[in-house]
Amino acid sequence: MRRSTTLHFIVLHLVASLVTAGGVLLFTWATTDRLLVTELQDIVATDRDALVAAHAGGGAIAVRRRMLERGAAGGHRIFLIVDPGEQVVTGNLSGWPAALGGRERWQVRRLASAAGGTARGYGIATATLGDGGRLLVGHDLDDLERLQRQLEAAMALAALLAVPLGIGIAFLLTRLMNARIGAIAAVAARVAAGDLSRRIATLDGRDPFDRLGTALNAMLARIELLMTELWTLADSLAHDLRSPLGRIRSRAERLLARADDEESQHLLVDLLAETEALLKLLSATLEVSRAEAGVGRDGFEAVDLAALASDLAEVYGPAAEDIGMHLDLDLPGSAVTIAGSPQLLAQALANLIENALRYGRAGGSIRLAVAVAPDHATLSVADRGPGIPAERRAEALRKFGRLDPARSEGGVGLGLTLVAAVARLHGGALRLEDNAPGLRAVLILARG
Repeated sequence: MRRSTTLHFIVLHLVASLVTAGGVLLFTWATTDRLLVTELQDIVATDRDALVAAHAGGGAIAVRRRMLERGAAGGHRIFLIVDPGEQVVTGNLSGWPAALGGRERWQVRRLASAAGGTARGYGIATATLGDGGRLLVGHDLDDLERLQRQLEAAMALAALLAVPLGIGIAFLLTRLMNARIGAIAAVAARVAAGDLSRRIATLDGRDPFDRLGTALNAMLARIELLMTELWTLADSLAHDLRSPLGRIRSRAERLLARADDEESQHLLVDLLAETEALLKLLSATLEVSRAEAGVGRDGFEAVDLAALASDLAEVYGPAAEDIGMHLDLDLPGSAVTIAGSPQLLAQALANLIENALRYGRAGGSIRLAVAVAPDHATLSVADRGPGIPAERRAEALRKFGRLDPARSEGGVGLGLTLVAAVARLHGGALRLEDNAPGLRAVLILARG
């Protein structure tokens, strides 16, 4: 999943979401903190204004009485009145704080009450009284600091929860999107393997994936129709041409039997050879078209590849010995069974063996091997001939693709094409490899 484009987009979205959420949390924290400070400032300002009014109406005694009523004895509130000479008139502070000066704006200071004890943080406001004295009033910051700590803890917890929650959601979204895309890719792979009947599962059609699936299904239906028409045309053409070619061969054989001069006999023999080549070409073309169209997939049955290879080795072993070669067989210790067409698989493996016999080195060996893996099995044929250069192997797999050294040989250039088509029909592929020296043709077949 690390290489998933979907994951990359979701991670970018996650990072952007976390940055945005972090900005919102910081803004919320700053705004809430400012509101708490402003509320405390309003409380202190209200106390100050009330004490100024009380002093104007009843002097220092009225101020003291009001502050005691407001809880100044408990230390949560402080107040102090000094005369113009800064002598204490009343209050719960021992004297005017030296660092405070004469400023009347909001200030925060750490002060100790006149009763002693540890200094505490206070929010302070001051005012000048009508007799020239000064008033100080303050409220401790315990509640404010406790709320600030709770707010910071809540913000930190939200951030800690947001990261794993975001990662979990990103993982689930990635799995979900990869599953939807994987389903589309699986259908595309099956279609590429020749199963043109496969379609993408869709729901109500409003989801973007459903709209994409609907569009792709329409395209696949069109491809299936065109391929069916093409195969039908090729099949009909092959059948239509077989009859006149068969009649030509029959008449040529009768003429050859009655020909009395050597020149006529040579011409008729050449005509029969060309006719036979055309019939082989039509037959091979028809087999390739059927395999590429997926004809025969419904009739798949269990095929033991080891037994199939053993049977073909027995058939072609004497032919190899006749030309000074020998056929080696490498089989696993148990049966290797896949679902497939025994006729097409036998034809494909026979084509590979015949190619090895035709182009292998005289006196050399041909190795026929069967191997098995968890999800696929392989049939391979390796010879010790000249091989095929890596840059020309794709050309050898094309229809009617015959490399220059092979053009003088028999055949119609469809042997490897048929093998590749059979491999695709069975959910696999044909791979040409270097046998150092020689060519190793590997027929990969799906086991699922």
